[in-house]
Amino acid sequence: MRRLLIVALIAVSAAGLTGCSVVGNAEPVATIEPTVEPVDAPNDPNAWDQSVTLEQFVDAFPEFDTDGLISIPGITVQNNTRLWVLGSSDPDHSYENAVSWAEDYVDLEAEEGNDTVSGIYTDKTRNVSIAIRQVGDDVETAAFLMYITSSI
Repeated sequence: MRRLLIVALIAVSAAGLTGCSVVGNAEPVATIEPTVEPVDAPNDPNAWDQSVTLEQFVDAFPEFDTDGLISIPGITVQNNTRLWVLGSSDPDHSYENAVSWAEDYVDLEAEEGNDTVSGIYTDKTRNVSIAIRQVGDDVETAAFLMYITSSI
């Protein structure tokens, strides 16, 4: 009985590996073409726009009160499709200020091993992911990079 079970198991495995089908002469599955146009990935290395202004960032996120964020000294902004990167190397609590601003909109959770906190803001029209990376060891003098990605 055991030999019969082993032989049956080998036969089923061999049939699966060779593409044999239990159905026999089944019709091949038709390929379905996608109906949605693909969206450009936000990480296109050639699409970074370093000439964007803070006003353009404010316009892109009307659901946020950005006054506290854009008032951080030395803040810069770049854009790549739906990905925005803001940052400041000002040593006077710039990281803490960025985190404080984000906490008004998301529950930030620490990501292990890379000095980053992140959360997702959800409203009726889109989701916005906010991740803030601390640059420097001392929280009070650390700079930051903030990655804001919109679903639309």
